[in-house]
Amino acid sequence: MQEAAEAASLTLLALPAPSLRQFRPSGERPFADAVRVGLFARDLYDLRSPVVRGGDFFGRSVLLRQLERNITQGQTHVALFGLRKIGKTSFLFRLREALRNREAGLIAQADLQRSNAINPSADYLLWHLGESLWDGNRRVRGVSDLKLFGRYETYSEVPDRASVFELFDHDLRTVHDRIGLPVIIMLDEIERMFPSSEDSVWRKDFVRFWQLLRGFDQERPGILRFVISGTNPQCVESHAIFGEDNPIYSYFSTTYLGPLSELEAQELLGTYGARMGLEWKSSVIARVFDDTGGHPALLRTFASMVHRNSHPRHGSVSPALEEARDTSARFLTEQGPLLAQIVAILEDQYADEFEILRTLALGKVHEFRDMARAFPEDTAHLIGYGLCGQPDETTRVTSQLLQTYLQRRESSARPGVDSGSTAANIVGQVVDGRYRVESLISADGGFANVYRAASLDQQEGTPSAVALKVLKNGRLSVLEREVEVLRGFEHKNIVQFVDSGRLESGAVYLAMEYLEGPTLRAYCEAATRPSEQRLMSWTTALMGALVHMHPKETQRRRLRAESGSEESIQVLLESRYGYVHRDIKPENVIVTKRGPVLVDFNISSRVSVAVETVSATPGYLPPELIGTSWSPRVDIHQLGVTLLQAAAGESLVGDNMDDLVLVMRSSVSPKTAQLLERLLDTGPSGYQTAFTAHRDAQRILDQL
Repeated sequence: MQEAAEAASLTLLALPAPSLRQFRPSGERPFADAVRVGLFARDLYDLRSPVVRGGDFFGRSVLLRQLERNITQGQTHVALFGLRKIGKTSFLFRLREALRNREAGLIAQADLQRSNAINPSADYLLWHLGESLWDGNRRVRGVSDLKLFGRYETYSEVPDRASVFELFDHDLRTVHDRIGLPVIIMLDEIERMFPSSEDSVWRKDFVRFWQLLRGFDQERPGILRFVISGTNPQCVESHAIFGEDNPIYSYFSTTYLGPLSELEAQELLGTYGARMGLEWKSSVIARVFDDTGGHPALLRTFASMVHRNSHPRHGSVSPALEEARDTSARFLTEQGPLLAQIVAILEDQYADEFEILRTLALGKVHEFRDMARAFPEDTAHLIGYGLCGQPDETTRVTSQLLQTYLQRRESSARPGVDSGSTAANIVGQVVDGRYRVESLISADGGFANVYRAASLDQQEGTPSAVALKVLKNGRLSVLEREVEVLRGFEHKNIVQFVDSGRLESGAVYLAMEYLEGPTLRAYCEAATRPSEQRLMSWTTALMGALVHMHPKETQRRRLRAESGSEESIQVLLESRYGYVHRDIKPENVIVTKRGPVLVDFNISSRVSVAVETVSATPGYLPPELIGTSWSPRVDIHQLGVTLLQAAAGESLVGDNMDDLVLVMRSSVSPKTAQLLERLLDTGPSGYQTAFTAHRDAQRILDQL
């Protein structure tokens, strides 16, 4: 019954007979409720196998018509390549149906994955193609005098397998002589017959197979039409195969099956969504398209995750932009194997292309463009696959999910930080009778370990959980500096001080409010980077924190009106009213429900107080701002570098600051880009105070 319903393009909805009594007029519920719940429960996006129904096929209509026309007219032999899961097999199904409907010729088709699993040889493949011609074409079954086609139920029954080439050639000629129609041979997964090593079973058979078919084509032009498809175009691009001429080198017209366009993606999401109670807004579709790059498998999987997240539902819902962002984060965690499978062909067989793609994914845009100029053919593969655009116009991998997957893989491959042998020693202990240590949160290199601890003090106003920062070197002077700084602040975007003391081992600790949320580093990736509005909201909040920490403009103006030299007033002002964080970076900003919160003040100092050590993170401190006394401009610049990474969706690695700026400019409006660049600028045209930067950031935010 289900098969009949699908054939008629109907939906079969089953309801238990007893449940009907709950609907009107017998019961309270409208019958339409049950229908909606049943219809909206279906996951039409979740198609694991190739598309065979026309209603499930979206996009590529222009390419489909073009190839159908070219094959029908015998203008060229077609080689179709694309990434894994891009929809090549589904496209071949549609092309085959279009050719059959047009009666363009007799079609023989083989999936080399299946044929290779049975018998990886040219003899078997030729027999298989003959059976496909026989089984799929009534007129072929009416031809007499065939020696191979339709004569044996299985290949193992062929008595003289050494004569398969000769028999195939005979039957192909006979079929054409009797019927007079072209023969269209379609081979999927073509790379499975291309020999990758000298000991491959296809080492000799590949050349011999194509020598036979190409020779037939040259002897009888226009009779054979070939359509091959796969992930790897090497078989048509290599002029020789282990010293032998490649018969199909430059023999095919190569076409790439790229991702869906944004309009085609919108059609896919909207068509299924209308049947499932999902109403996609244009802003959400744009976000999903950026994340998936229009790759059909990524697009369908993403939409399926959104559907499951809102199920069950009794009416239509509109996925929100924030839900799309959350789905991106879950996708990267749950769908890693799918992302790995998509790029596997490059990593396994195209090392040069993969290195170019990896360079772009890591935000090294200038280096990527240099590589593209040096290796145009390799870059053409990436463009054909739809992984990037033209180099001079490209700043990102087309799919933000793929880019983030590559970024995270690169990050996990870097040497980790040794948290020290004492990292988990105090888990389970009670500290000072006030805190029970529950778990290790992070290990800050050789400086400190941070733990989550439950507060045993039940007094009003005491937080139920705290973050315990335990210094490894036990130097009380280092702790006292951070305590002094934090005690003087009360701002929602600055972590709140709770307590300090010593462990029984003598190690000193600092107790701060426990903050729930990821660090800003989690948003310095292509798929997780914040929207411009969210970015500017964070910018305004963090600049507000710096205004709170730094010297105050109103106090500066008041002191200027009083007696004393400008120089002495500045020293007095800064020493009395200002602190510099000195180590602002994505890892030291935690994104909570109340907004971004600045943490880790262990190397902070009073403005203008002499501090000889330079402890800031490399890359965040330009040489012109290094001195024995520290200016607030250090924090402004460091916050600029931090926000730049979130805006670009890339991390600062080595000397890629110029690349980050280039990517950032393509991601935000000119006003936001100008503000970020002024934060980075340490010269006279850059921001001199956090107050001015905060004012400008608020103005931009109000306009978004």
